[in-house]
Amino acid sequence: MRRLILTIMFVFLSMSLIVLSGCAQSGSHDEIALDEQITKQKEADGKTGSDNETEEKDSSEIVSVYICGCVASPGVYTLSASCRITDAIQAAGGITDQADAQVLNLALLLTDGMRIYVPSIDETQGMDRAAGTDAAGSSPGGESFQSGTAASGRVNINTASKDELMTLPGIGENKAESILDYRKTQGAFSSIEDIMNISGIKQGVFEKIKDRITV
Repeated sequence: MRRLILTIMFVFLSMSLIVLSGCAQSGSHDEIALDEQITKQKEADGKTGSDNETEEKDSSEIVSVYICGCVASPGVYTLSASCRITDAIQAAGGITDQADAQVLNLALLLTDGMRIYVPSIDETQGMDRAAGTDAAGSSPGGESFQSGTAASGRVNINTASKDELMTLPGIGENKAESILDYRKTQGAFSSIEDIMNISGIKQGVFEKIKDRITV
């Protein structure tokens, strides 16, 4: 009788050990599966973040410029912000036979919203090529070829250099640099009134320069 009881107890203990071993293995598999799922999610999140950073970087490193005048294919072109006027002209198919590219500053870096006008030889007759302007101090043909000064003598606040901006009354070095920074971060001015978005340029200063600026 005692032998039978011992046998039953041995069988019970053996079955208990088998059940516990199976549960332990199952828990181990569940933990491994959970770890794999967490790792895959982290990899996916990392890839998504990298893609977003790339998109933001790409969008900040391109500019759109309008090329017109004596070029093969006038129009709006999107180029790298590190490109220069010569690259924009090449993107537009190059200059035509009638173009006078000598008045252009081909090494000038592009800025977003820039308008590049390539004049014809007829338009630049009698022009002081060294200065890039005619005797009246303005460029024939409607827009500046080399500077930010239009044919009317007004300063184009979208394309003018710091020195050109500083020729305006009430615009010193700090305000001129603020205008350049605004163009880089916000893009081109839509109207001359937008210049009052610049810190330090309010209605009083605007009244002094409104007849001397253009966009």
